[in-house]
Amino acid sequence: MIGITIFSAEGCDKCRQLKASLAAHDVVYSDISLSRNPERIYDLVSLCGRNGVPQVFVDSDHIGGGDDAIALMESGKLDRYRRGVFVPPSVDEATVDARLAPSKSKSGAAPHDDKETPDTPPRDKENDTVVLPDGESVSILEMTSILMIIMPRADLSYHAKVYRDSFTGSDGVEALMEHYDLEREEAVELGIELQRAQLLDHVCSDHEFGDTQFFFRLQPFRQPRVLNTFRVWTNPVDYNFMALMERLKKLMDKIEARASSIETGLMDYSIAESDPHYL
Repeated sequence: MIGITIFSAEGCDKCRQLKASLAAHDVVYSDISLSRNPERIYDLVSLCGRNGVPQVFVDSDHIGGGDDAIALMESGKLDRYRRGVFVPPSVDEATVDARLAPSKSKSGAAPHDDKETPDTPPRDKENDTVVLPDGESVSILEMTSILMIIMPRADLSYHAKVYRDSFTGSDGVEALMEHYDLEREEAVELGIELQRAQLLDHVCSDHEFGDTQFFFRLQPFRQPRVLNTFRVWTNPVDYNFMALMERLKKLMDKIEARASSIETGLMDYSIAESDPHYL
C-alpha cells in the first residue's frame, strides 16, 4: 500500500470538508496543495484529466473527488489507512509515482513528511513554568494572567517623572501574600523568582524585587518592544523564516481540519479558538 493522496487548494470548502472527515476517522493521508505548489496542477491533470479539487488517489488509483472519498471511507473501505493500522511503505516496498510524491513545500497530515519538515529549535522548557511556594508548577501564560489580576497598578511619580501601570515592591509583596497565603519572606522570594522569569521588573531595571518602595511593573505593561508582550522571549530564535512559516502553516492546517464541519466543510472559528494548539 502506498497510501492516500489528496490534491487540494486553500479556501476550498470541499477540501476542508474532506480533511475534516478524514481527521474524524483518524485516516492518514498526504496532501498536495495546489495553492502552495501551483506547478503540481500538471501532475493532477496528467493523472486523472481533471483540474478541480479535491481529487483523491488511493494507492495510485484515482477514486474521484471529496464526496467519493467520504462515501468510500464511510463504507469502511479505507479503514486500513487509519492511524496505528497503516504503515507507510519504505522505498524498497513500493515505487511511488513521482506525480503523487509529496511536494518539497507541503501542507496537511502527510504520513511520510516528518523527515522533510525543518526541525523546530529546542524550547527552553525549564523556563516555561514558574514553581510556586507550595511546589505547584504553572505556565508562564497562566502566571502572567493571574498577576495581571492580583497585582496593584497605578501611575506612580518620582522626581517629576510618572511611571505608568506600576506598583511599589511593598504593595507587590502584600498582593502575593494575600493571594497565595504566604509569609512576607516567602512573598519576597516568589517576587524575585517572577523577576528572574522576566514576568515583572523594576521600572528602570535597576533593582531586585523586594519589600521596598522601588517601583516595579509587570511585563505586559512595559513598553512593548517584542511580539510576545506577556514575557521577554527567551527561547531560541529560528532565523529560517520560511521553515518557521512552513511549521506554522502545517499546524494551522491541522487546527482548521479539526474545526471544520464534516457536513459542510465550513470552519467554526469558536472551535478553532478553543483548540489547545491555537494560542
